[in-house]
Amino acid sequence: MKAVLFCSHKGGPGKTSLLSHTLSQYAQSHPDRKVVLIDCSVPADVTRLVLGGDHDFRGEENFDKVLELQPKRTATALFERCVAAGSQTPAAASRSWLSRKADPTPSSTGVTVDIESYFVRVADYNPAVPSNVYLAAGGPGKADVVSFTTEQQKTAAQNLHQSLASLAVYDVFFDTDGDLSFSDYTRIALLGSSGLIVVPSEASFTDYNRLLTFCEELKILHNQSGSGAKLLAVLWNKVNVQKHVPCLPVSSTLTPTKAVQELVGTLNQHLAQKVTLKYADLFVHPPPEDRDFSKFIEAVTMVVQDFALAGIAAQDLGMPFATMQPGMLQGGQMPYDIKADKLQRLQENILELVHKIDAAPTA
Repeated sequence: MKAVLFCSHKGGPGKTSLLSHTLSQYAQSHPDRKVVLIDCSVPADVTRLVLGGDHDFRGEENFDKVLELQPKRTATALFERCVAAGSQTPAAASRSWLSRKADPTPSSTGVTVDIESYFVRVADYNPAVPSNVYLAAGGPGKADVVSFTTEQQKTAAQNLHQSLASLAVYDVFFDTDGDLSFSDYTRIALLGSSGLIVVPSEASFTDYNRLLTFCEELKILHNQSGSGAKLLAVLWNKVNVQKHVPCLPVSSTLTPTKAVQELVGTLNQHLAQKVTLKYADLFVHPPPEDRDFSKFIEAVTMVVQDFALAGIAAQDLGMPFATMQPGMLQGGQMPYDIKADKLQRLQENILELVHKIDAAPTA
């Protein structure tokens, strides 16, 4: 099972958009897998996006329909179920109102519960999303968020991971809150598996400093609670690109503008030479002992081009690049003329991240 967590300690780096496109591209590339998105964020932006986007409030309306289902198809209900199963004997849990189908099954690494009843198939609401994508919705607001104790977080994480692994056909993507500290839901996601963390960041020292804060808190979580989640990739996002040819060591696929090349190069050097001194054990690909950081930078960082018009269309229509077709698309406020070559470049850029995920160890 692959477990991928999109995390950021800052709002605005493009986490929601990148997650939605990567999720769908990954699902399209793995048609034999079920890919579930567990939205751990209070605003539930990615939930609304994958359920239909902004046009005619389709994402919002479909979200309302999902919230009417019982049991609720939300991360909150899912986590509560996992906590309840871990705090009772199997016989008692089967009598609980939270238990809808099979009794929980004890395991040496957790309790297996029926978690599929907390997922919806996204294509039933938004046919633009691949048919093998499922969702446990976020939010829908602060009033609906449940606080979990540290022990409850560990129980929920252990049982969630055990239950997903037992199904054998699922890979999971998590959206997490972009707060200055980890929310209870984000901690459950980080504790639940040896997940692969993807951190979108704009190419700026402001975002870089927030990455340091993220690493500091992740290190504490590793030491205190035994989280196995590690950093797979830092994505320098929303980059202006001059050419679609390699520009090493900045990018193996894209050539940014000269100013961005210099900035990203400086940020990469800081990441390689300073961050890894304190946080080497947090990375899927640790820095080399010989301190030749070129391969480390290539493995851990990636440049993502600005999505421009196609990105606006995707947000408006709830349509990922993986299924988008070139030509005219009618949006809520304007038509979008999607050029074939530009769309192909965007798809290739997202596939670059999918290939990093595929090459990483399995949780």
